[in-house]
Amino acid sequence: LRDVYFTNGASDYAATAVGWEDGKDAKLWSIKFKAEGYTDLKVSSKISSGGNSPGPRDWKMQIRYSGEDWIDIPGGTVTAANDWTTGVVEGLPFPAGFENPGSSSMYIRWIMTSDTSITNDLVLSDGISKIDDVVISGTSTAGVETVVYSSNLKVYPNPVDEYLTLDSKKNIVSATIIDINGRIIKTEDFNSNLGHFNLSDLQSGVYFVRVKLSDVNTPEVHKIIVK
Repeated sequence: LRDVYFTNGASDYAATAVGWEDGKDAKLWSIKFKAEGYTDLKVSSKISSGGNSPGPRDWKMQIRYSGEDWIDIPGGTVTAANDWTTGVVEGLPFPAGFENPGSSSMYIRWIMTSDTSITNDLVLSDGISKIDDVVISGTSTAGVETVVYSSNLKVYPNPVDEYLTLDSKKNIVSATIIDINGRIIKTEDFNSNLGHFNLSDLQSGVYFVRVKLSDVNTPEVHKIIVK
């Protein structure tokens, strides 16, 4: 295991690590999530490697259910560089068999496929890799494209009965509550990394919170349940 710290990312801070030497088919980034009630799942991410301390160049993305074997995600070959535009994956569909996962835990990993650095030399122990803007999205039962997992934003508690907390490493510009019929219920401006949304006046049921983050073109939409 490598120590993970945060440095400059695509627009703010990215998970960063060294120690990638001799990492082919072994060293990786990974996430765990659940997506019960969602279909048409997709993944987006950005990988970069350090310039002065060049990190791994070649990666592939794989997926599995808990306790099962890893499967390559079609189109999930990633080539990194010392920027945030080369190693970008945007809205990559999950492979067959992962469209409707139920309650099973799912894992996605970005695993090294060579020991070559972005300068075409061997990756050394001080070589840097960064990952940022990891988002899993899917279509909810209400037909709304919704964020299932995001490295940029945490929304909790869920279910909620009073205050919904929005916690982001990016600046939260605003948030809007939308009901299951698509009607806007309330909007609040935050302009901070932490926001508390009072939902105590809402009736019990399913809602969506649409959050606008700084330097992100598309708002994140999260499904929430009000108790």
